[in-house]
Amino acid sequence: MEESRNQENSIIENNNDLVINQEIKSNLLVFAKWGRFLGIICYVSAAFMLALGAFFIFAGSLGINWPVFGNGFGSAGIIYGVSMFFLMAIYGIVYIFIGKYLLGATKQTKLSIETNNQEALVKGTDNLKKLFTLLGIITIIGLCIMVLYFIFIGIAVAFFV
Repeated sequence: MEESRNQENSIIENNNDLVINQEIKSNLLVFAKWGRFLGIICYVSAAFMLALGAFFIFAGSLGINWPVFGNGFGSAGIIYGVSMFFLMAIYGIVYIFIGKYLLGATKQTKLSIETNNQEALVKGTDNLKKLFTLLGIITIIGLCIMVLYFIFIGIAVAFFV
């Protein structure tokens, strides 16, 4: 058993080619199936976020009761509605890019498995690289916002207590 693994490793090292066996193909097809589902969910979620953002602008200008601002007829209700629209628009745009990269990765990966096309696999992994880069940047931004929030809360507690 150990000898066959060493032999496989030496073949890969000498040949310098990636070997994609049946198990890897099966895993990639499962990734493509679930990735497609999640990519479509990202697009649907983005549409809901943009629609919700439009609702916030509409509701703020009509004076629908906000839990914090009362009747909303004042400028606070409109400001709240516009700010929520921009927040929902940012989230929606991010979800559109996540869905785009995820669907691109799954489409190219599935194509590469079905047609044994190396170039399609390269394009699929490139989309995965873009997806994980975007998610990493979003995570870093979120962590920075969280640290700033805790600093702000710490200062506010120290100042008012």
